[in-house]
Amino acid sequence: SPFMDPRTGMPSTASTCEQYRQALGSAFADVTPAQYLDAFEAGIKSTWMDGRLLLNVAVYTQKWKDAPFGSRVTIFQDSNSDGIPNPNPVIRPIQTPGSSKYSGLELESAFLLNENWTASFSWSYNDNEFTEFRTFSPAAAPILGTSNIKGHRSSRFPEWSGSLSATYTDEINAVWSWYVRGDLTYMGEAVAGETNLAVLDSYNLVNGRVGFEKEGMRLELYVKNLFDEDAWRSGTEFTDFSLTPDPFFCFCNNGVILLPQDKRSFGLRATYEF
Repeated sequence: SPFMDPRTGMPSTASTCEQYRQALGSAFADVTPAQYLDAFEAGIKSTWMDGRLLLNVAVYTQKWKDAPFGSRVTIFQDSNSDGIPNPNPVIRPIQTPGSSKYSGLELESAFLLNENWTASFSWSYNDNEFTEFRTFSPAAAPILGTSNIKGHRSSRFPEWSGSLSATYTDEINAVWSWYVRGDLTYMGEAVAGETNLAVLDSYNLVNGRVGFEKEGMRLELYVKNLFDEDAWRSGTEFTDFSLTPDPFFCFCNNGVILLPQDKRSFGLRATYEF
């Protein structure tokens, strides 16, 4: 039965399978093609200061051809044959091939400051982009004017990230010892979807703990998110159809589903081994 297709404003009798075919175009296939990954990595692992300092550096580059990427296709149906699509379209997940490239640098180190103090540090840089990719997200084409997102970055993948940790331990007596540890994690800016129109701000998380332990037993006080960082932890794009009450859905109502940080929290942890 013909129904008014909201995408074209014209009558359509396209079946579910035909709507898949129309949406995917040349990407429509029974199976995804074989993947090819060309990867090169070079690095140096070294120790300094009589083994007290560990320093590793690595650089890498990768080209990933025809990798399966998750996307979505919107299907309209007219169950009662009144010429008007059902109130809610069917959005179905699909896997389509796309190609991308990555390059970056990773640094990690560990340092024994003295017999009580240890520290570790890591830092990474990653540059990535889609080199051949069409997105079938229903909101992308109406907003960008194209489904081709060549040159866009991968979603939720920061360019810069790193961490710093330090631990101090000492003996109380012949049975008990104590320790204090601090952890700092940095996550740089990251895009929140395939359109690259929304950006998640960078953030820092600080965690800490103080503990007492002996053989088979540990008592620990901890704090997470010490400074109550409230920058969004993650996010992804979606289309909000609830903003359009009529039966002709607007795919331009693009938004971001956001994942908040856990609030600052304190706790006590006990471990007993037997």
